[in-house]
Order: sequence, then structure tokens, then C-alpha cells
Amino acid sequence: MIKASSELLSQTVNKYRVADYLCSWLGRDRWTEKCNVHQLTFECWAVGIWVKEEGTIISYADFAEYLKEAARWKAEPLEVVSLCQKAWRVEGNSKPWYTVQELFGGYKCDCMLWRCRNKRLKDELPQLLKHSGVFCHHTIAVKLFKNS
Repeated sequence: MIKASSELLSQTVNKYRVADYLCSWLGRDRWTEKCNVHQLTFECWAVGIWVKEEGTIISYADFAEYLKEAARWKAEPLEVVSLCQKAWRVEGNSKPWYTVQELFGGYKCDCMLWRCRNKRLKDELPQLLKHSGVFCHHTIAVKLFKNS
């Protein structure tokens, strides 16, 4: 079992996201007959996320794809304003806006989610980082803005 910090787990791999992935993406809700989302237990292993109640392992590649798609859904309605060629202002919830910068071919955001993932993924869940990279819904909003 991999020991990831509670900060990273609460922001990236938590019981609500695992439950949503199982039910919405896989259509697997057999576990809901035995327990509810609050009783759902999972462990991060080297090969994926073991979900005890469902008796399955979610691969990090599949979960990364789910996280990116969930971020895209959250990013679509956000307002993005270009500040200069490599900087954007993106509407936020906790703050009125967040700044996203393009650096070395990647994106950097000043929100807590991006900072948490940037700081912790490489040390605590490198398997997930390999498949997802560091992102948040603000950086996804900028990518959508640039592609439109």
C-alpha cells in the first residue's frame, strides 16, 4: 500500500471521486447495496486504487482520464481573460480569479489544488502523475480558451 498524505487524497483521490468513477464511468454500483459513499474504503497500491467494497482495482491511467474529464466539465463555464501571450485570468470560486501562466510548455496556476498536486504527486503518487501530469480546472479552462 502506498502512503499518500491526507491533503493529496482529499484533493485528488477521495471517496466521492472514487464512488463517482465507479457509478458514472463504469456503471458499477453493486457496492451501494452494502454501503453508502461515506463507508466506501479504498487504498492506493502500486498498480492502482483498490476499492474494497467493489472488489476491484482502478488503474491510475483510467482514474487520470476521469480526473481530466471531470476538470473539463468544471472548466467549461469558467470565464477566461487573456492578460498577455502567456498569462490568463480565470474565474474562481474561493477567489474572484486565478492566474494561469504558460511555463516551459506546461501550465502553472496559483490555486491550492494545482499547488497541492505539483508539490505532492511526484513524491506520493508518481504512478498517477505519470498518467495525468499536474493540472487543475483553471489550466484546463485556459486550454479550452486557446483551442476555441
